[in-house]
Amino acid sequence: MARIDLPLLECIAEQRRFESRTLEIAKRLFIHGETPKRLSIEYGVNLQRVYAIRKEILAAAQAWALPPGWEEMTIAGPSELIAQFKRQFAEALARHAAALSGERSTP
Repeated sequence: MARIDLPLLECIAEQRRFESRTLEIAKRLFIHGETPKRLSIEYGVNLQRVYAIRKEILAAAQAWALPPGWEEMTIAGPSELIAQFKRQFAEALARHAAALSGERSTP
């Protein structure tokens, strides 16, 4: 199961365009660790709705998950250096994919 932190939740919310109340329930459920029962009472929604929100967030988080052995990185710098890095990364990724493809075709 993917770990839901605030940046991931915000990305999911932006992609899914949640209502503000749905996002607040999700934050309190995943970030603050509050119980579904408490949230259903406070927000006046049935317990099944809270579980549906949880299920939707978990499914979206799973879709955001990276393959095993992969990492995510954010970088900032001059545009020309970023462009150079992107080209080098694309070339390295193609080599990596070719190497994996060669491993799979070996009997």
